[in-house]
Amino acid sequence: MIIRKMTETEAKEICSWEYNSEYSIYNIGGWNKALNDNWAITNMIKREEQFRSVCNDNNKLIGYFRIIKNKDKIKLGLGLHPNLCGLGLGKEFLLNILDYNEVKNKVIELEVREFNKRALKCYEKVGFKIIDKNKDFILMSLNNKKSSFLI
Repeated sequence: MIIRKMTETEAKEICSWEYNSEYSIYNIGGWNKALNDNWAITNMIKREEQFRSVCNDNNKLIGYFRIIKNKDKIKLGLGLHPNLCGLGLGKEFLLNILDYNEVKNKVIELEVREFNKRALKCYEKVGFKIIDKNKDFILMSLNNKKSSFLI
């Protein structure tokens, strides 16, 4: 997998992705809606600093992630292309992200919606632990202060 800084073209593509059924909560609704709602992905400076595109070996966009640095921790957000969800690709996708220089050797936290059992299972397989729960979200953490993951 290839990880690089996200371009505006890739950001626009991600904003158009449509997830089905209960996962539709992750739909952004298009670039214009994201602009109007002031989503960080539309801000050139934030996109440059925080967003990364994940592409397959043919340079096709398959997902993205966002890293927000906070002292000794990183808050991680990520998304896999809707057509690739549920195919067993999540673990490899996540391991590649965890081996990325800006994420490697950090404590990582992420939030996942409680209903999203696929994501929860994937995060737990990689080593994330539940540290808090509220009505809709589960907060998970991983101490990624290890040597590189081998894939």
